[in-house]
Amino acid sequence: MKAIVNSIVLSLLATAASATTTVSIHGSTVRVSGEFTWTPGQDSTDPARPSTRYTLEFPVAGSPFDADFSPPSDVRDQAPPTIGRDLSVTIDNPRGDPRGRAIERSGRMAAQVFNWETPRDPILRPDDGVITPQPVMTDQYLGLSGFRHETVGEDDARDITYMHFFLNFDESYSRLLSVSATQVIDSSPAGPTPEEGYAAMPHFQVALGLDEFDPVDVSDLARQSETPKTPAPP
Repeated sequence: MKAIVNSIVLSLLATAASATTTVSIHGSTVRVSGEFTWTPGQDSTDPARPSTRYTLEFPVAGSPFDADFSPPSDVRDQAPPTIGRDLSVTIDNPRGDPRGRAIERSGRMAAQVFNWETPRDPILRPDDGVITPQPVMTDQYLGLSGFRHETVGEDDARDITYMHFFLNFDESYSRLLSVSATQVIDSSPAGPTPEEGYAAMPHFQVALGLDEFDPVDVSDLARQSETPKTPAPP
């Protein structure tokens, strides 16, 4: 298991080793930084980089790190509450020459808090096909979605990368257990255009990311983030 560094003061983050997952609160923002280990999905090739660094950010308010947090209703009864939009995520690209420099990608995402008390719906590809196997997930998680990155190569061939991230909690949302991710690359190979008789079929490459660590006590971190009360003057 990896060690966890819980900190409120920004300068303390500099002490974290590269293999350390860091969960910290900065004002009104939760920041989670760590390292995913990647495995290929069914019928997909191995990611070129077996592990990559990531950083996720989302609001304290409405999240399990909020001292006033209360679990939402079951997803079947109520849509998962959205606690933030246009949120920052940075991740080193698992694809690419493993001997070269990691390519950092940044994007913007929305965050929702999920509570599945009934069987959980599967995570899907952009074409609504089920990702196989499914990522490591609990029934209570904070999901970040909306990451999309497009790369255009020779002859207008394009790769579109879609990513989802899942912060997995225990049943009471009192401990953060792991962070997982899915990466789906839609590769449209160069070929004849529709006007020439047919279109190139998209091809999906799926990879699953997982960052496991010793559980983080959410309530301790939430209490540390509260603004200390100034004592009344005598």
